[in-house]
Amino acid sequence: MRVGTGKQQPSERLLYSIDYAEALADDDHPETAVATATPEGLTVDTPFTVDSRVRFWVSGGVAGVSYKIEVTVTTAEGRIFQDELILRVKEI
Repeated sequence: MRVGTGKQQPSERLLYSIDYAEALADDDHPETAVATATPEGLTVDTPFTVDSRVRFWVSGGVAGVSYKIEVTVTTAEGRIFQDELILRVKEI
């Protein structure tokens, strides 16, 4: 599933969040998450879970480059979600 697109400057460090509330049963929640960025050059900190959300900090990157951040989430009940965010780094 593609979550969307975003923009940030190379010197910024921003927090991104994906909410799975609508996709989960009432007794399920995100348990683990892994996030990777391609191409190399963008820093994506280890994701953490808060209630029905997966959150992660992003920094760095090269101005003019678009990065794909792929987030793989496993829930307590064993569901696996894979989402993508396209992030364009742009110096303003």
